[in-house]
Formats: sequence, structure tokens, C-alpha cells
Amino acid sequence: MVLERDYGSTLMEIDSNKGKPGGPTYYMDTNALRVLRENMEAISPLKNGMVEDWDSFQAILDHTYKMHIKAEASLHPVLVSKAPWNTRAKREKLIELMFKHYNIPAFFLCKTAALTGFANGHSTGLILNSGATHTTAIPVHDGYVLQQGIVKSPLAGDFISMQWGELFQEMNIELTPLFMIASKEAVREGSPANWKKKAKLPQVTRSWHNYICNCVIQDFQASVL
Repeated sequence: MVLERDYGSTLMEIDSNKGKPGGPTYYMDTNALRVLRENMEAISPLKNGMVEDWDSFQAILDHTYKMHIKAEASLHPVLVSKAPWNTRAKREKLIELMFKHYNIPAFFLCKTAALTGFANGHSTGLILNSGATHTTAIPVHDGYVLQQGIVKSPLAGDFISMQWGELFQEMNIELTPLFMIASKEAVREGSPANWKKKAKLPQVTRSWHNYICNCVIQDFQASVL
């Protein structure tokens, strides 16, 4: 998710939903994330697998219902997966949001590890999961997560990308996102890149610049790992 703040004028219309004057405009989906816009922040509403920014999380739900589900929320029950370490306060806030704001007919909250087991035809097993921010090993018995047996590590996808970034720095390899390139030419295999940097770069935020550089690293990882 990315958002752009405008404090003096009416926000532009996004996905046919007009933002409130003086508030943030949200841009979602991969294509929108990579479009260069000045003074735009790249954020995630989640931290440690739990919702931290409820305004942006609600914006994602609005976008999902309008652009993907394309149906009234009140017509469909909702199943939500949650991290086994999710807190009671966050669960209650999510339930309140779904029933009061979206007026859904029914709601079920289930731990991700249990759902993963059922999706693979097993009610008992050891569920290994490695995402962007953490890696977990979660035991499940008869559909119940054994909380005391959970093992959690911060070494995951973002850590691998960070290690590649540090290696590039040690090798004096500069990460160059596409928005910084004015022109480039084809070269023979093994030859150095032949490109020109833009003389005047747009004013982008640090968070969006880091996001775009991380995309370059992930493209590299997908090609060589």
C-alpha cells in the first residue's frame, strides 16, 4: 500500500472513491505501488502479523470489496485468518469493524496454522511458514494450535533481501531503480551497463525509495536463487 497526503486541497479520486479533504489518498495493488508520485509514503498496515494502522487496513477492505469482490459486504459472511499470537484487543477491534462498519451477516476468526493444515487435508501437523518479516514453526493437533510449542524467528524474506543489499554495498554495486534512469543502451554479455542517470530526480520519500530498491533486489533474487 502507498498513501499520499495533501493538506491544502481536495484529494483526487481514486478507484471512484473520493478521499476526505486534508486526509490521505490510498493507492493499492502492485501496479499502483510502482507508479512514481512525489511525497508519497509506502506503508504496511501490519506489524508482526497484526494490524497496527487501522485506517489503512480499512482502506484495503474498502478497495477489496469495491474492486475485487464487487458485492455488498452485507451479503457475504467473512472468514479471517489471524496470527496465533494476536491479542484479544485487536481481535475485538476487527470484529467490531466488520459488524458495525461493513454489516456482515457472519464472521469467523481462525488461526493461520490451523487453516493451512485443513487446506492440505490434515488436522494435525507441524506448520512451517516463512514470510517477509518472520519464520514460524507451529504445531497443530486436531485443529487446535499448541501455543506453547510455537517457535518464531525474525529471519525471513526481508532479512535475505537485506543481506543481498549489504553484499551489493560491499561490492560497490549501486542499486538503480528504473525511475532514476534517463536512457540506456543494449550491451554485449559480460559488458558493463551503459546508461545515463536523470539530471533532475523527483522528490520521493525515503520509504518509497526503499520499497523500489527492495523490488530491484527481489527481482535479482528471483533470477539467481
